[in-house]
Amino acid sequence: MDPGISVNPTEMTFSISRDGGAFEWAGKNLATVFCQPHRIVDPQMWRMIYDIMRFNACARRVLLDVKENNGSEMSIGEYLDLEGYSLAFRNNYLIVSHLLCLQKTELESQCSLLAYDSGYLEHTSR
Repeated sequence: MDPGISVNPTEMTFSISRDGGAFEWAGKNLATVFCQPHRIVDPQMWRMIYDIMRFNACARRVLLDVKENNGSEMSIGEYLDLEGYSLAFRNNYLIVSHLLCLQKTELESQCSLLAYDSGYLEHTSR
């Protein structure tokens, strides 16, 4: 870090409202995760939460493994299929968060784990 640059702590939150409000959640705290109270007993919601935690814990390992294996890469869709990630995770978290990233940066600057894969988008839209 450059000693001449000041740093201010900040907070970033993530929220989704899709299908005209039929599915909503945010990542700030438990109240926002379950802003729709019926989601507390929704097994798909709990599976999505589990998959988010698992993905965030494992993604770094996958990227490091690619480096160690002479750069052999797989698409995000292949990885999600191989590891058994849920459609709820794909549709309600990963695709949306990836599209938000694409709005802020150019596609070429994305890491290989989050690289655009049209086969993945086709697969999850079924």
